[in-house]
Amino acid sequence: MKKCFLISLNLFLVSCNFNSTNQNREEDKKDAEQVAQDFYTLINKKNKENAFKLISKSLFKVTPKEKFGQILNESSIECGNIKNDSLIYWQTLVIKGSNPKSEYVLIYNVKRDIKNTQEKFTLHKEGDSIKIVGYDIRF
Repeated sequence: MKKCFLISLNLFLVSCNFNSTNQNREEDKKDAEQVAQDFYTLINKKNKENAFKLISKSLFKVTPKEKFGQILNESSIECGNIKNDSLIYWQTLVIKGSNPKSEYVLIYNVKRDIKNTQEKFTLHKEGDSIKIVGYDIRF
């Protein structure tokens, strides 16, 4: 009987996942916002090369760099340069432990020279840095 209990307890402990979950913490939002602000700064300075370093390789598998660059060019031509932005929605989920993941969603109203846009960033933590895995711009 003791052996069955010990085997059951051992299997239970081996299969357990120990995680702590944090949703919508202000500090996580600030971390994600920093990436978005760096992206906007670099785009305004026409520094795509460094802006692309903030983007996950997984995004470029779906939308190649050249195509993504064209989207940024077209939005700049059609809507103008970014004057300022205002965060209107955010959501974060950070799980630490045996199955860690960090996901962030930020939506901005962006004031531009010609036409304002609404822009959505989806970000994930990759290693020690937060990367953009999705970028949606609505005119």
